Amino acid sequence: MQVPLKVANQANGQRLSSIIQQGAKYILDCATVNKLDLEVASNAFLKLATNIETLLSDLWLKKKGAFHSSEQEEVLSSRMDNMTLAPDLVK
Repeated sequence: MQVPLKVANQANGQRLSSIIQQGAKYILDCATVNKLDLEVASNAFLKLATNIETLLSDLWLKKKGAFHSSEQEEVLSSRMDNMTLAPDLVK
């Protein structure tokens, strides 16, 4: 059984690999079919870069969300540590 983090990293790696392979295929097709039409090729590179940027943005947002959740849990835990069920002693 694999650790969830390793599985997530493999899934992200597969997603990145898929994006790069699709982009490279599209760029290669542009170069061979259109005899390297610079406008079509530049659009292919732009699409590839945008897809990679989207992947990285998704990963960053997930990491940021996980960090924020962890931070909230720590605050709540520290507040609960200070709570007691015993009545306050009155002088």
